[in-house]
Amino acid sequence: MVGVSCLFKDTILRRDLGDLVSFIAYDLAEKGVNANVGSVFNIIRESGIEVDLQTVGHIYNDVMPQ
Repeated sequence: MVGVSCLFKDTILRRDLGDLVSFIAYDLAEKGVNANVGSVFNIIRESGIEVDLQTVGHIYNDVMPQ
């Protein structure tokens, strides 16, 4: 499982997860679904990607407008 401590540097994995989080959140918003970090995390986990909620939350806060 990937944790946030592994992703502090600008790695390819960090960028790819950022793109994925952003894509999922905007897709949910377009569909009128609540695009919160929990929803994004659940979709990522259901797809088989092993990443923790803290990491998704950290990336979500970085890539999504406040």
